[in-house]
Amino acid sequence: MAIFQLKNLVFPADTQVTVTVFCNDPAVLKKIEAGYISGDGCHQDLSMPDSLRKFEPVPFNVCGNNLDFQLMLRGEGFHTIKLQFEIDGQSDYEYLEFYSLYDDLFKLNPYKGNFHSHTTDSDGLHSPQNTLCIAREAGFDYAAFSEHRLYTDHTDEFEGLCDRLGTKLFHAEEVHSLPRWVCHILSIGANAGVSQLQSSEPFIAEVEKAKNNYTELEPALQNYAAQSEVITKYIKMRGGKAVLCHPYWKHTGRLNVPKQLTDILFRKIAFDAVELITCEYENNSLANARYHELAAEGKALPVMAGNDWHGQNGERMECAYNISFAEDCSETGIIDAIVNRRNTAVFGENDPMVFGDFRMVSYALFLIKNFYPAYNSVSEQLGLDILCSIDSGEFSSRSAELKAQLDLMKMMLKY
Repeated sequence: MAIFQLKNLVFPADTQVTVTVFCNDPAVLKKIEAGYISGDGCHQDLSMPDSLRKFEPVPFNVCGNNLDFQLMLRGEGFHTIKLQFEIDGQSDYEYLEFYSLYDDLFKLNPYKGNFHSHTTDSDGLHSPQNTLCIAREAGFDYAAFSEHRLYTDHTDEFEGLCDRLGTKLFHAEEVHSLPRWVCHILSIGANAGVSQLQSSEPFIAEVEKAKNNYTELEPALQNYAAQSEVITKYIKMRGGKAVLCHPYWKHTGRLNVPKQLTDILFRKIAFDAVELITCEYENNSLANARYHELAAEGKALPVMAGNDWHGQNGERMECAYNISFAEDCSETGIIDAIVNRRNTAVFGENDPMVFGDFRMVSYALFLIKNFYPAYNSVSEQLGLDILCSIDSGEFSSRSAELKAQLDLMKMMLKY
């Protein structure tokens, strides 16, 4: 167990702050030294250290069992304090990491979640309420049910459950081009569904007209490209955002969307974001390669992750998720973070890889290492506790205590 713990993990940049460290063993305070490495790698006087391993000695005040450091946190990034002490006559040390942010990002909060999951309303194996509990187990602050060709709205039905879990439920739908489900487009935040309109005369007429925009493709592929264009238009008409799903997903060894069609989707359809990260290594590698090509041309879309969770054996919600930076955990707030590039797409549970704009990725990596391990542990307990209580409808006082712990962790994250 660590002897030292930071009161707060995130501080405003370019500001003189008090960094408070709690000590769980006052005996070590009798002989203790402290060193500091700033976020930019320089000493406090902006000089360069003569060794990468060298910590700059910094003064501190002892206040009861706490250590207080007065530091000017230059710029945005990681900072480290090294505390060297003696315990039972043996020299030991601990590292404490914290982070500084410029005001635009400091005033926002991190929220973890996913828009792409399936329940028993389509081809998922778990009920909607069980899926919400599993999302809480995974540490998710928000979730959505993106059923195949079906728009659902459980927000009123599960309002009480969401309050107990501290997990927000948003709107989504996975819309497919017909007759074969070639192109998959995720609708997020729309106020109504689109799939039921695909057989209507106005929709079909618009698709026929849109085919003229894709004459470089074979006729069959023209149809799918035109449908994608019209689907995207209808999603936006319903107040939603359109996301290109798993662009390089393979089904039984075959790319679900032919490469020439995928290229057209990236270059000519007005998607609001791309599902850059899924739970599949091959899709992730190819999607990222294409993303960098488009970025070089100035055409890169905002990125997000979608775990496409169905609850099958071996599937883990934690395999892919978003860390979104928003003022609040509302549907509009999270979607605004995604489309305005204040979102990171995370892949993998152990040594995860993070994708997005540099500032967001750097901050997300810090949170994954220093904040989310403890947060996820409490989240898992809360999700399991409520999952076990759903059938009886009798929720324990422990659930409320765990929820309060999560709220406190969020509140104490920032200075």
